Amino acid sequence: GSRNLDAAEGRESVRWLQRAAEASYDAVASDANEGYCAREGVNCFSPYGDLTTVDDVAAFLRRDLGKVVNGIRLICPACEVALSASPKTVQGQQLRDLICSDFASGNRTMGRDGPFAIATFEKRDCAAADSEFRRRPTVDLAPCCEDDELFAASLTLQAVYEAGGPDTVPFDQLADPASQARAFRDYVVSHLDKSETNDGALLQLFVHREGHMVGKLYLAEWRNRRWTPRLVATGERLWAYYFDGSATETALVACGIVAWGLSLLHEVQAAVSVLWSRQAWRRFLGSPYRWLVEVPSVLLPWLPSILAPVLTVPNVALVHAVVDFVMFSRLFGEATVLPPFRVIIRTLANAAPQLVMFTAAMLATLVVFSGISGKLFGPVADGYATIGAGMNSLFSVVVEGAELDEDTEALAPEAATLMFYVTNLWVFLVLAQFFIAILVGSFDATRELEEEDRRDRSLPPGFVHVGTRPGFFRKVGDSIVYFFTMRSYGSYAHVVHRGMAKLVTELDAKLLAQAEDQGGEYVPAPVMVTLEELAGAV
Repeated sequence: GSRNLDAAEGRESVRWLQRAAEASYDAVASDANEGYCAREGVNCFSPYGDLTTVDDVAAFLRRDLGKVVNGIRLICPACEVALSASPKTVQGQQLRDLICSDFASGNRTMGRDGPFAIATFEKRDCAAADSEFRRRPTVDLAPCCEDDELFAASLTLQAVYEAGGPDTVPFDQLADPASQARAFRDYVVSHLDKSETNDGALLQLFVHREGHMVGKLYLAEWRNRRWTPRLVATGERLWAYYFDGSATETALVACGIVAWGLSLLHEVQAAVSVLWSRQAWRRFLGSPYRWLVEVPSVLLPWLPSILAPVLTVPNVALVHAVVDFVMFSRLFGEATVLPPFRVIIRTLANAAPQLVMFTAAMLATLVVFSGISGKLFGPVADGYATIGAGMNSLFSVVVEGAELDEDTEALAPEAATLMFYVTNLWVFLVLAQFFIAILVGSFDATRELEEEDRRDRSLPPGFVHVGTRPGFFRKVGDSIVYFFTMRSYGSYAHVVHRGMAKLVTELDAKLLAQAEDQGGEYVPAPVMVTLEELAGAV
């Protein structure tokens, strides 16, 4: 699912895009050259995130967006550019969403559909595409981004269509400057009104070169439509993908499918191995770890690829983060075969009941303190402007303590000082230390359990090891054979697991029966079995 994230060169691609956007300007606006940029006829680049009004954003679309595209072409003549009104990922872009595009694929989407598809992006015949759009402008067509006049006409048509107008308009009407100015402002207002449903997306820029895809999502939201109907909050989100489209990506997909199939086979074998007992089957099905971690870790890796055509850019990172966290949890859980990881997992498991109760108390405390801080300091401190922001600020206090904020102190010095001491004493010095104390206590208990397990796994007094223990390479070879064939000790793994579980259960039953016959208490003790009994079990 992560194969299209450009982890290797994404950072450099994003930095390049930011620099290229400024290339067609005389200078970058700053406090140092404010006077120079104020001169008539001087084109200074102002970051999109500095725009504050509806008219500013509309002017950006009318004047600056074309300069951004030209700057990209100036730095990278071979790059292909696309602009879209949709916040969806590049795989989910429909031709109807595109304002202009220099590249496309063989179907109506920019990327090929399906979780197993290898997305490719071919250079369009811009002469034919531009001629067709000029002759019959419609939202089902999109010109290339090389012609500023066609780009402005296409964006005007998109604005008319989104406002409930027709999907085709004569080109001479779309090229009229007055119509464009109205349409651009209507386009901005329309997207501002839909900001809650489209993640605040205004426009999306794509740049493609040799499989590398980098983009920028322009965001705009009302600050407060009721009180400040002209003011908006603007921002940008940058991303980078990589679509190799070669044998490398095909091989990665194939390896992923093989590994996924083997993992699924292991899960099926594990389920089969407990079918011998209704009690064991219930225990297998009732395991929270199995349903919260194991099963999702088999199914979720395909989720990003399956959802790619419908995901929006702001949600992509969230989906990948959830999937990666589940996979990490599964990896950590499987690592319990190693003593250090087993100690960590058992420590957390033993502390879980107390941690749950502590977390409930901590959340209640954070909510109360967030409400108090928001009431006192919300008007001047962004960290307490909302309940959510206050929760984030107070959680950082749990981790690193609080500082005396200058803004809150200027608003209410006595209250700010009081909250500074109370928050640090109660949240940082009490709650945080209780959390550590719970884990330390659980760790001590876990070490005692590990020592008991070590004694139980060792030979009883008076016994010694006989025979030859397998070497390192033999163990590695056996593990590889087990992973690919599910065979262990000369038989299929589920047969071995089931046989060993039945054997242990039968031996426990015998010991319990002996204790009852002798009128004594059942005490777990080492039990010897013959080689024939062991071979018969597995």
